[in-house]
Amino acid sequence: MKNKKKLITLLAVVAIALGIVFAIKKFYPTVDKQQGNKQITIIINNLEGKEIFNKTYSTDAEYLDKLLEEHAEELQLDISEVGEYGRSVNGLCGLVTEDWNIGPWWIYESENSECCKTNGFCPSVDTCIILDGEIYIFKFISY
Repeated sequence: MKNKKKLITLLAVVAIALGIVFAIKKFYPTVDKQQGNKQITIIINNLEGKEIFNKTYSTDAEYLDKLLEEHAEELQLDISEVGEYGRSVNGLCGLVTEDWNIGPWWIYESENSECCKTNGFCPSVDTCIILDGEIYIFKFISY
């Protein structure tokens, strides 16, 4: 009788553990990294929504922040260190967020990024895995 209770308890623990693993995979899906060279397009729009930059880069970077850092001088990149919510883009093409309380701020989006589609939104640039052919649009916005 004791062995049967132990077996049932063990099976229950295993079932709960498997349930947690499946729940994590469902709610936190992943994108597989792509090794090697890929072509990534970066588009930058100013506060008025006008496109001020559009270029396709060849890169071996796996994450969006690393691609941006490779071309930091050309992009006039100002990027934060890793914080509570990941890395933030503070400035591009000479447009810089001066006050995080009032903006304007940098956001980015992509219609063909697997990372953005998988998450349902575009995450911080240091967690966004980039794949060949993706296009990222950075927008300087204010509300």
